[in-house]
Amino acid sequence: MCNKCIKSVCSDGCGNGQCTSPDKCTCSPEYTGASCITPQLCTHPTCNDIQKCALYTIDQCLCVLFLSILFESDCPESEGFFGAPGTRQCMKTFMDKTRSWDGAESLCRSQGLKLAKPQDAAALNKYLNEKHGKEWYWVSARGTGSGGWQWTDGEVLSLSDPLWGDGEPDSTSRGDCLYLYSHPSDIAAGTPYYDAPCSYTRPYPLCEVISEF
Repeated sequence: MCNKCIKSVCSDGCGNGQCTSPDKCTCSPEYTGASCITPQLCTHPTCNDIQKCALYTIDQCLCVLFLSILFESDCPESEGFFGAPGTRQCMKTFMDKTRSWDGAESLCRSQGLKLAKPQDAAALNKYLNEKHGKEWYWVSARGTGSGGWQWTDGEVLSLSDPLWGDGEPDSTSRGDCLYLYSHPSDIAAGTPYYDAPCSYTRPYPLCEVISEF
């Protein structure tokens, strides 16, 4: 077979980037995310690619300041929220009791939030360990029941994603859900993703503010 004729396929497309290996996109500098459709924060001087700055023709530094103030007001630490490291995601853990995945998702919704989909899971896992020690946290992906994994927003979670722990996932059942394990060895390896039966009640809910930008 002519290896030069083999072309990588990314099932969700690569938007503002290129498909460099199966279901792996390499984004252009201005974009990020699994499908390269999320603008990097304030990479353009007028910030016109950021919804909250769309009406402002101001320089980059002022836009960063504007978004920082906006983020802090929408993510109050006094109410238990925190900014996920390296991102503009605002999250909250509920450490009162552990729950099943469905219970965690239901709790998030009842608070006007959603079960988290981390943009930088490795950095988030390290933060959670520093704050709460070695714990487990439900996040918003589960097996599809048809040989794959998927986030609740429909985005595919690749079985070969380097964030999976050793030997994970061991199932693609619809009854298996994703959690972050903030164990020191997984933090060191940068492998926070593990799967467990969705009915398992060991993890805590990790919720995320539904962002407008």
